[in-house]
Amino acid sequence: MSTPAQTLSRAREQLSDAKAQDERSAEVLRSSQATLATLRSSIRDMNARTAEREETLSASAQLEARWKDFQDRFDKVLTKLADNVGKAMEKEGSAAAFANALEGSKDEKWDTKDVVERKTRELAELCRRASGRIVVFTGAGISTACGIPDYRSPMNTKLASGPGVWTLKDDEKKKLERITEDEEDDETRASPDHDLAAALPARTHAAIAALRDAGVVKHVISQNIDGLHHRGGLPREALSELHGNVWVDRCDRCGAETVRDALVQHTRLADVPTLKKGAAKDCPHCSTPSFCHCTRRSCECCDDVPLKDTIVNFGESLHAPTLERAQAEAEAAELCLVLGSSCRVAPAADLPRTSKSHVVVNLQPTPLDASAGLRIGARCDDVLGRLLELLHVRP
Repeated sequence: MSTPAQTLSRAREQLSDAKAQDERSAEVLRSSQATLATLRSSIRDMNARTAEREETLSASAQLEARWKDFQDRFDKVLTKLADNVGKAMEKEGSAAAFANALEGSKDEKWDTKDVVERKTRELAELCRRASGRIVVFTGAGISTACGIPDYRSPMNTKLASGPGVWTLKDDEKKKLERITEDEEDDETRASPDHDLAAALPARTHAAIAALRDAGVVKHVISQNIDGLHHRGGLPREALSELHGNVWVDRCDRCGAETVRDALVQHTRLADVPTLKKGAAKDCPHCSTPSFCHCTRRSCECCDDVPLKDTIVNFGESLHAPTLERAQAEAEAAELCLVLGSSCRVAPAADLPRTSKSHVVVNLQPTPLDASAGLRIGARCDDVLGRLLELLHVRP
């Protein structure tokens, strides 16, 4: 049995332990309060930073909207300017002279064989990196090997196809009997007496088709109307022909297009400018302000609606679905390979700039040269033939 003294001693010890426990609890409480205060301060800082980020994102969105609005307005101004220039050239009858003044030098720039080899190897490496995400953009230069002259080759050109149409028009007008000032400078037409049906695809056409079959090239955008891409093995679904195709007719109502075994409307390029300007107003089937495109065929699915050729003449708008497809393909491309085009006719010439990068193969200077990742001054046939070898693609 404990004595009173022992009981009192135990009580004092218990009281002391309780006080110590209270002090520890108080210390934990103070520490927890400090931690809570720190957390609250951190939360306030995070909220403040979040608000700042939201303000930044909002400002960025506003800036992006303003930039897009500026681009839209700028595009409209450029389009209007191009229309005015076209009308002025047509009115004055001096399209070739105006183009020469605008372009500057028309001299050909030939790289040496060693330089062409080095640059083609660089091109092959670029194609390996961008394989499957490549768009090819072609102009009249790829068809010169088929005997079809381009537009701007100089009088002293080394090409077997001879000087460009506009060069001849400016310097040797007497040799061009049927070219008129109504002809569009769209890099798609050539010698007035050249038989389109007689032209055969060149090595470049075959090479492009082979690169597409191999999965290297995804899509081809062309300014040419000669139909040689399709005849060279490229399927229609992989091709956007911005200025039309002399072998193809179209129903405006249902949109159906048909590739014919014979030329639709024009057997020679000289036939194109002989279209009667202003005839559309007398045709109940044409909505264009100038040229009538109706053929003698009718659409079997649309109550005998006349089929039309697909050629885009001077002053006419490009076929909207074709242009939209070309724009989408160019914008999505990692690399745009520009072949045989002077890139001076809008809106087609603007498309290569929308790809992430572009390479130019052309003998004459182009507006894209300064921004091109690579420029090769050589025949397209020579470059494409070597490119197939380097990529181990069979033609």
